[in-house]
Amino acid sequence: MAIDWLRITDELQAEVTRHGFEWIDFTHSAVQRSPWLRLYVDRRESSLTIDDITFLTRVLVTWLQAKLPESINFRLDVSSPGLDRPFQKPWQFAKQIGQHLQLTVHGEPALQGPLGKLTAVSESGITITLNDGSTVEYSWDRIVDGKVIFPVQEKNMKTKGTRR
Repeated sequence: MAIDWLRITDELQAEVTRHGFEWIDFTHSAVQRSPWLRLYVDRRESSLTIDDITFLTRVLVTWLQAKLPESINFRLDVSSPGLDRPFQKPWQFAKQIGQHLQLTVHGEPALQGPLGKLTAVSESGITITLNDGSTVEYSWDRIVDGKVIFPVQEKNMKTKGTRR
């Protein structure tokens, strides 16, 4: 029996939202009898905790057991987006005010290293303060994604490719 992944995904997203979490991404393997399911979630107003992940995993395992045929032996991995995962939604940017960002922008070459510090988020876009103190604004329609660059990563990016 083939699994209707579109239906399962839609219903799973509704279940995640019903419990107060934000749906970030979902992938699954093509194996029908023992698929792995990987779900990334977040919270708008606060950081995720281990307790949040444990709670949601238990809820979703019970939910999936009721939705999938008994012969399906699935593996579920629920996780936060993590430090390296790019973010795309305005509320995700708002949680990063004060952090140094690497930004991917439509129509511009990929930047290697931090662009600057995120200083404002609005309905129209974001404001980045560059190292020289000047500011640059990007509208939401130009932003592909952003990623926080931590001091250790910044140092590694500056020394990458240099020999000692």
